[in-house]
Amino acid sequence: MPARWERTRRCGWPPSTARPLAGKSAALAAVELSSPETLPCFDPVSDLVYAAGREHVTHVWVAGEPRLAGRRLAGVDEDELRARAAWWRQRIRNPS
Repeated sequence: MPARWERTRRCGWPPSTARPLAGKSAALAAVELSSPETLPCFDPVSDLVYAAGREHVTHVWVAGEPRLAGRRLAGVDEDELRARAAWWRQRIRNPS
């Protein structure tokens, strides 16, 4: 039994948690571990937990669809998002 299956068993999770299955959705993130704060990288898992942060995530896919590409939101108009945030800031600041 692979180690990842043993870890999921000990956590009480179903075996399907440890491996991707055909027809099931998954999320995947790419993390850059070559920046100064993550070097030298002796143990990538340890670096992901203790050294890497959100600023190191470069790409994210959910159910096979890109959500973040090159550190930019995919499929989102960032100017519109900023305008909506400014509108809400003003509305919260002056509710009447």
